[in-house]
Order: sequence, then C-alpha cells, then structure tokens
Amino acid sequence: MKALIVDDEFNVRDVLRHLGQWEQYGITKLLEASNGKEAKKWIEKEQPELIFTDIKMPGMTGMELIEWLDSISYPGKVILITGFDDYSFMRKAIKHGSFDYLLKPIDESELVKAVERFKVNACMRRRGRSCS
Repeated sequence: MKALIVDDEFNVRDVLRHLGQWEQYGITKLLEASNGKEAKKWIEKEQPELIFTDIKMPGMTGMELIEWLDSISYPGKVILITGFDDYSFMRKAIKHGSFDYLLKPIDESELVKAVERFKVNACMRRRGRSCS
C-alpha cells in the first residue's frame, strides 16, 4: 500500500515519516507533497490508499483537496492533520469523508491508532473481514 503526506512544513512531514511504523501496517511506499496541487499530481499518478493532509497550506488547502477527493469518489482514506482545534474544520472534514482528524503537534500514539484503524478498515474492504 501507499501513503501520501501533504504539509507545507517540512518538519511536520519529517515527524510523520519517522513516527509512522509504516511497513508494520503494510505501507511500502511513502510519498510527500508540500501543498494540495502537488498532492493532486501524486494522487493521480500513484493512487495512495492513505493520505495525511494539513488543512492550511498555500495554493490549494487540505480542505480543498478533500473536497476534490470527495467529488471524484476517491476510494482512499484521508486523515487531516492540523494545528487548529476548530469544530467547523472537523464538521467539514466529516462531510467530505475524512477518516480521522489529528492535531499538531502529532502525538505518536494517536498516529499509530489512526494507522491501525486504517489497516483494519482496508483489510475488511478487501477481504470482508479483519486482518491479523
């Protein structure tokens, strides 16, 4: 499986890259983008199953990205990452099918829980049951 990390801050991408125990969860390719426009190109080319995106970025925001993903019925899952504990963002994220919502600074245990839930969900979709 493939995952894409989208954030305009290099240090956030770096933290996610190092905190995630990617191979343990079946993620063999980790992609990165610094904004929504760059992310769209990766998504169209690589079709990642899991996308982490910041909300506020220059050019194309994470919210615009998930709206686009929703409009094309993208089958992958999106986890929003943001420094804003804002109900309106959470509500809009849910409306557009966000899988989870993580606050910055990223808590390692919350990240692991979100990726574990993603893996279980992905296995159930593929096999009709959970994976071990």
